[in-house]
Amino acid sequence: MTTEQTTPDDQKKTCPSCDLTELDTLQCEAEGIKKQAELTEKAAADVKKRRTLFDQARKEYSAARDKANPLVTEMESQLDKLIEQIKCRIKDDDVVECLEKAQEKVRRSIDKCMPPGCCVDAHDCDFDKDVPKKDKVDEKTTESDQGSDAQKADRPTILKDLYARQADVERRTVKAEACFDKLIKEPTALPARVDKLKAELAAIVGELGQQEAVDLKRLYARALVARHTDRWGGFDNVNEFMDCLCKGLLCSLNGRKALAELAGCIAVLECQEREAGARCQHLLENTVDEILAEYLRTCKKPPKDVPTPDPANC
Repeated sequence: MTTEQTTPDDQKKTCPSCDLTELDTLQCEAEGIKKQAELTEKAAADVKKRRTLFDQARKEYSAARDKANPLVTEMESQLDKLIEQIKCRIKDDDVVECLEKAQEKVRRSIDKCMPPGCCVDAHDCDFDKDVPKKDKVDEKTTESDQGSDAQKADRPTILKDLYARQADVERRTVKAEACFDKLIKEPTALPARVDKLKAELAAIVGELGQQEAVDLKRLYARALVARHTDRWGGFDNVNEFMDCLCKGLLCSLNGRKALAELAGCIAVLECQEREAGARCQHLLENTVDEILAEYLRTCKKPPKDVPTPDPANC
């Protein structure tokens, strides 16, 4: 009598294992692609609108600045003369000097909390480091699915990191877009500032010409403010404005692209978390069936020539 041995290949043929992990992976990847595509489509529409506004603002700003330039030059000349007149009326160099120092100190404080120049920070617009490489995420999550209990905590950790990155990229992108939205109003804001300066200059001249007593220190402070108030929105020339406007547009584009990619990664991992939870719940609710299924997958086939035991002898 011979005993037929069961090989590992025989076991596989007898007790095949149906692993649906690849199906779950494909489904989750599809969700990630869909989410990224949705946000990319929305971002493309928004950027298209901003591009139209960019072209319009670029043209109108140059015209507005050309028109305002001679007016500003003339008013600055008037301001210089007006300041000298007020200083002459004050007749106290110490008072004048103290007022000028006070103005400089306040101006420095304003510049500190509201820095002049471009409101788009180039460092904030570098999003390459914020979007993880797909193969790195896949590698970590694969280890998480197949590894030890400690490794299985990787996916929630990765998700937490991605949520933080997403929030930070969103903040920086919105900040750049707010700057862009402010800049495209410059063709209208610039003439308004010039008109305001003109009105303030006329008001100071009017008060200085009154017969009754006037507060010369206040008038001098107002004249100093008028002299140092920014006429050009923080830009020394048209090119600086255009460069900042372009940075805002590109930052919006790259930020929205990064957010779409991050959302895709997050959607994949969230799907994997749901599937892992569903598998765990299935095992919990069908424990006996799963034990028997696992037994069949790992069982050894009994020798064919061994007689079946008689239950009566058990």
